[in-house]
Amino acid sequence: MKINLRVIGIFIFCVILGACIAIQTKTTNSEHAFVSAQVLEDNKVSMEAEKSEIERLKGLIDEANEKLSQYESDKMTVIDIESNVDSEYAESKKIAGCTSVTGPGISVLLDDGDRILEEGEDANDIIVHDLDIMIIIDDLVKAGAEAISVNGERYVSMTEISCSGHTVKINGKTHARPFRIEAIGEPTALYSAMVVPGSYGDILREYGFVFEVTKSKAVRIPAYKYKLDNKYMKIKEE
Repeated sequence: MKINLRVIGIFIFCVILGACIAIQTKTTNSEHAFVSAQVLEDNKVSMEAEKSEIERLKGLIDEANEKLSQYESDKMTVIDIESNVDSEYAESKKIAGCTSVTGPGISVLLDDGDRILEEGEDANDIIVHDLDIMIIIDDLVKAGAEAISVNGERYVSMTEISCSGHTVKINGKTHARPFRIEAIGEPTALYSAMVVPGSYGDILREYGFVFEVTKSKAVRIPAYKYKLDNKYMKIKEE
C-alpha cells in the first residue's frame, strides 16, 4: 500500500498541536488555581476604595473651583472673603490636629499580658511594644478614624512612636503601660476593626495581652501640643 507522506505529515502536526493545547490548558488551570476567592475579594475592595478616593478628590476639586469663582466674582465683599478664609483656617487646624476635638468613637485599653510563660518563651513576647501600638493605629485609620490619641498624646502625621526599655515614647514623651488608645469615628466600624476574628487586636487578646475595646458617644481628644516644623517641605508655586 502506498503511503501518502502528506497525510502522515498532517497527522503528526495534529498530534503535536493537540499536545501543545493540552499543556497550555493545564498550565493555565494551574495558574488559576492559586487565585483564591479571598484574593479576588481583596482586589474588588481595593478597586472600590480607589474609586471612592477618586470621587472624593473630584469633589474637592469642584469645591475648590467653586470657591475660586466666588473669590473672583464682584458679588463677594471683603467681609465675606475674610469670613471664608477664617472658616477654612479653622477647618485646616482641625484636620491637622491643632485643635481639641470630640465626637463618637471608641477607647482601646492595651496592656502587657499576665499569663504564665511557657518553657523557653521570651518575656518580651507578652510586653507591649511600639509596633503593636502602630499597627492598631493603622487599623483605626483604615477603618475611618478622624482623630486618634495615645495616652493623651494626639497622633498626627509627624508623631513618633518608639520603644524605650519597658516604656514607649510618643511625641518625644515617655509613657508607661497601660496604653489607652482613643479614636473618633463611626463607632461600629472602629469597634469591628479591633475585634473582628483575625484582626491584630484579636491576635493580641488570644496571645494573652490585655485588650479591651469600648464604644463611646463622646470621645475627647486633645490638640497636638508641639510645633509643626516643616524644614524641607515648601509650597510649590503654580
